[in-house]
Amino acid sequence: MKIQTKTISTICIAALAGAFMFASTGSSEAAKKKAKAAAAPTMGCVALWVPVCGKKGKKTMTYTNACMAKEAGAKVIAQGECVAKKK
Repeated sequence: MKIQTKTISTICIAALAGAFMFASTGSSEAAKKKAKAAAAPTMGCVALWVPVCGKKGKKTMTYTNACMAKEAGAKVIAQGECVAKKK
């Protein structure tokens, strides 16, 4: 079976096109799992500025939009940019 390859300018365009990413990661079981996860199609978010404040673990940061926060594994905790707490 021949695999067709094409260079695509960004991962977002690749995701929107339904493309899969492949990378050489070695032959260990961990590398195989990593390659399988990388090959899974992503949702593909639009880079539209509708900021949200998201939290991932203990880190809070502003994301471009809710979709980008979700793709990063963050939970949206507020609409708009994160506001620094005053000490």
